[in-house]
Amino acid sequence: MALGVLLHVACSFQLGDPDGGWPYRDSQQSLVATLIVIGTHFVRMPLFFVLSGFFASQTVARRGVRGFVVDRCLRVGLPLAVGWVLLTPIVGFAFSYAISVQRGGDPLAAVTLVKPLPGGPAHLWFLYYLLLLCGLAALACTLPQALRERWGACCARVLGGRARGLVLWLLLAAAMLTMSGPSLETPGGFWPDLSVLATYGVCFGAGWQLRRVQGFVEGAQHGFLWRSLLGGLVLLVGTFAVLVWHAKRGEGSDVPSLAPIWGMAQVTGSAAVWLLAFGLIGGFERWLGQPRPWLRHASDASYWVYLVHLPIAVFAAVLLRSWEAGALAKLAVATLATFLLSWASFLAVRAVIPARRPTA
Repeated sequence: MALGVLLHVACSFQLGDPDGGWPYRDSQQSLVATLIVIGTHFVRMPLFFVLSGFFASQTVARRGVRGFVVDRCLRVGLPLAVGWVLLTPIVGFAFSYAISVQRGGDPLAAVTLVKPLPGGPAHLWFLYYLLLLCGLAALACTLPQALRERWGACCARVLGGRARGLVLWLLLAAAMLTMSGPSLETPGGFWPDLSVLATYGVCFGAGWQLRRVQGFVEGAQHGFLWRSLLGGLVLLVGTFAVLVWHAKRGEGSDVPSLAPIWGMAQVTGSAAVWLLAFGLIGGFERWLGQPRPWLRHASDASYWVYLVHLPIAVFAAVLLRSWEAGALAKLAVATLATFLLSWASFLAVRAVIPARRPTA
């Protein structure tokens, strides 16, 4: 979740002209910001869905299918519905305001450009797809017990063996290779994008099954450092592949001629996901395995911070537009301001609404 804040602030300082993906650019731009955008986008949501599947499986084990459905409706469905109604118009205004400032127009006129409700989940798309995957998981739990046991035993043999990483890498790479461009596509509408659903379905399903592998979390501590370092290096290769792909496209190269670069990006990116997933899980278990109040607070706050941060990130970048400083200085200040303001809003809401009892 925290990586998403850095990603969205960096989008305003990446190289290139404004586009449909991010319609605002600061006059100061940086290659470093571009690498942050590409690299972070490659891994943050796959890692999120791996952990989501892990804890979803844990919730089913503790509370049953019915309790799982109720819990996910409250923790995923309700924020999605409320955020879609209340937050997405604010996000729309933030972008309209940024575009007006960028074009030298009247910023207040941006209010007239805002649509009441978008035709899709907007930046809350990850909650929408998570809700879909949780629904599919709940339906799978209603299949005949004998079938579920055979499937579980098969997954346990594969994911509990030495070939675990290779199998997961091939599955995720196959899903990512169905996408039309390098890296990961961001869906727009409510109609599910099958490539996106398959990609994050692999991550969610892997997390679900890995929770059932005996000793997985404890075993991930062994070699977590080299996995994390190797994952970072592989991610860097994939990031530069995406950068080269876009540079070639900007020079006029057609998509078929760039297939090798696209393939390298997807294959290396999918490998980086699992190396970093296993490495980070092991590292967190080694260093942060014991309950800590500050860690619980950070976990609770991160969800809220991600939900509300996007318009703050846009306004922060726009307000720094006239500051005569480099792109990286602006990126650092805007990121810090976005974190602090989003976190302050969490504290304000927490002061009014009591915290819920911790659940999986």
